Amino acid sequence: MAKKKISLLAKKPIEATAGGRIVQWLTTSGRAILVITELLVLMAFISRFWLDTKNNDLGDIVRQKRIILESSQPFEKDFLALQSRISSAANFINEYEELNLYLKIVADNLPKDVVIEQFSLSKTTDIPKGSLAVNILSEESLALFLNRLSKDEKILKIRIGKIERSQLAEGTKISIGIDFKDISEQDNEQTDKS
Repeated sequence: MAKKKISLLAKKPIEATAGGRIVQWLTTSGRAILVITELLVLMAFISRFWLDTKNNDLGDIVRQKRIILESSQPFEKDFLALQSRISSAANFINEYEELNLYLKIVADNLPKDVVIEQFSLSKTTDIPKGSLAVNILSEESLALFLNRLSKDEKILKIRIGKIERSQLAEGTKISIGIDFKDISEQDNEQTDKS
């Protein structure tokens, strides 16, 4: 038997064939694609550690802020309750000031021997209505008081209610109802005149 020689070398250079060109392209360009892909994988792997660190940091920040919010809730409740009480006090003071203004109108018209025992104010309608109980020592004082009230521009109407004379107490007790002009309207008129 004769020995056959097998040559693994191509008779034509490999670059000259179509398959050779594909193989050469795959070995050069494929290598570049493979390197770029490996770089992308490495970057994703490294960025995962960076993102995990960021995620843990954000989790810590959220936990700290939650603790701060939870610890400030009692303070917030106390603050809101105090704010509500301050608002109620401010409303009371405003109402008290208004009551004071109407009481001053009555007091400015009082003769010396007339004493106010009770004064109340209601604003159920547009017209503020005052109710007062006075102790009057003489009929002249009563006439003077009613005359002054009827001439006052801030008073719309006067009603005399119950008249009581007690033997135990000195003077006469009289209940008087007064319809006032709204003070806020008068303030607006004075502002318009200025």
